Amino acid sequence: MEDSLQIVYIADLAFGYNREVLRGMVQSALLQPRINLKVPVGAGNGAINGLLSTQVNGVILSGLSTHQKIVTQLGKLRLPVVVVSNDSDAQAFPTVCSDDVAVGRMAADYFTARGFKRLAYCGDPDRTWSQQRMAGFTQRASEHGIQVVHLSRVRTPAKSNSLNSAIDCEQWLLSTPKPLAVFAGNDLLASSVVGHCRRNSIRVPEDVSVLGADDDDLFSQLRKPYLSSIRLNATEIGGRALSVLVDLMANGRSASTMCRIPPIRVVNRLSTDIFGIEDGLVCEALRTIQRELEKPCSVKMLCRRLNISRPTLERRFKESLGRSPAAEIERLQMELARDLVIDSNLKMTTIAARTGHSTSKHFSTSFRRYWGQTASSMRSASQFRISAMGTK
Repeated sequence: MEDSLQIVYIADLAFGYNREVLRGMVQSALLQPRINLKVPVGAGNGAINGLLSTQVNGVILSGLSTHQKIVTQLGKLRLPVVVVSNDSDAQAFPTVCSDDVAVGRMAADYFTARGFKRLAYCGDPDRTWSQQRMAGFTQRASEHGIQVVHLSRVRTPAKSNSLNSAIDCEQWLLSTPKPLAVFAGNDLLASSVVGHCRRNSIRVPEDVSVLGADDDDLFSQLRKPYLSSIRLNATEIGGRALSVLVDLMANGRSASTMCRIPPIRVVNRLSTDIFGIEDGLVCEALRTIQRELEKPCSVKMLCRRLNISRPTLERRFKESLGRSPAAEIERLQMELARDLVIDSNLKMTTIAARTGHSTSKHFSTSFRRYWGQTASSMRSASQFRISAMGTK
């Protein structure tokens, strides 16, 4: 019988991302009986040093910048290391992490799809992941013809770096015409933005729509309203990192030195439950669509409810959103369908009915055309998350 492989995971498990990475590692390890995962128990480097003093074959590490002494010790021990955080020093090790540019682009697409024209980014100027999320957000917003304001997360002038033009967050929130939208680099920063708003009697989401990232199950509910957030594929990162480490231990090298995993989707909660559109008629039409998603919803029904001609409704939708009412109905139906497929165990017939589709066949065809895969295959890909965390 082959000897077991002792693998240590070093991470701050107060953060949901690191816990989800661990879930992915555990799931992968169940398929590889030789692997024995160890996680330091206790605060400080003492618990980590205690584990490293035992027989260890490899290490998976999150947060290079917060574990510099441990990194130095790992170098002396010559242990194989895989990093699962996007740090400036990560290039020294094989790395599996989130595609943070894609995270930023997803945030920009989300806000522009909801009609927002005034966008801001609030991040940590000293972190690589934040810089890349800002870059993706800014670039994608620019493609939509929108310039992003960079906000300082502190009230003192920003340090000399890529965010050195950042302006004070509270000052901008108070002085900028509403509605506006803020993408924060992670859920903790998003919670801080919500706190700024509450202290200054700024309503969230009515005045300011706030979106976080990482979908941390604690920080996303730290303040009310609960935070909408971008869900990373952290379980995939954990499983992939374990595979890379096993390859590294077996061959002395890894086939990949940098692997970036795209985010999954935006999880909608109350902090973004509004549209950034100034046309009151279009806003009312959007609210009507949302109320009627479980019924067969049509442009004809909207025109009747709003007492407006179809050409006028089409024109005003194009002016406000850049798409037709029919396209918006399909978008909202398909996003709801995706959420129900991923986050519930409802039967497909039930999901079809709850998203306004008259038959299961019509739902299946529409879902595959819109998302490029069947509802069943999408659910299968996310099955571990559902079984591990339960349904919403």
